[in-house]
Amino acid sequence: MIQPFFYTLSGMNKLVLSIILASMSCIVLAGPFAVSAEEDINVEIDVMLARAEYFFKSLSKGEYDAAWDSLSDNSRKTIIDDVYKTYQKMGGQIQRAAIEQDFNNSGTIFHNYWNSFEQNFDILMILDDSRWQTGMMEQHKAEINITYKGSKNPLKLKMVKENDLWKVGLVETFWQGKSMDVLQSILKFI
Repeated sequence: MIQPFFYTLSGMNKLVLSIILASMSCIVLAGPFAVSAEEDINVEIDVMLARAEYFFKSLSKGEYDAAWDSLSDNSRKTIIDDVYKTYQKMGGQIQRAAIEQDFNNSGTIFHNYWNSFEQNFDILMILDDSRWQTGMMEQHKAEINITYKGSKNPLKLKMVKENDLWKVGLVETFWQGKSMDVLQSILKFI
């Protein structure tokens, strides 16, 4: 009579084999959880990329309310502050609260700001002529590397997770000490 392999082993070998089999079953059982965690990360990346794309598509369609809602809190606050400071620098007498209200109600300043922004920024170049790849990604911060065709260095679009939503860090990405000059050129047409 042929005995099963497990029964022909000595006591010590049975213990070692039992440990190996138990370890292998843990690996097999953990497999779906590992895939699930990887799938969660991939879903998070897809959501982040979609939110960034949504921002740029909203701008290109003139859907400025949707674009505004896609921005980080810091970007919205900084844009309003910069518009206010620029108006002051140009001799305007408008109050910051009035600018904030105008932006929150999709007013004239709000629409003129985004129309001018769109005229000075090639949105389609980012949407149609660039390659998007995820860069650094943490729990509440990420970067999307946007490389224009033929360019060697990508633009690192900053993303921020606020209230469980990925938001575009427009200010965090582009405001590198040049915002006042850009705003003056934008606001002179308002």
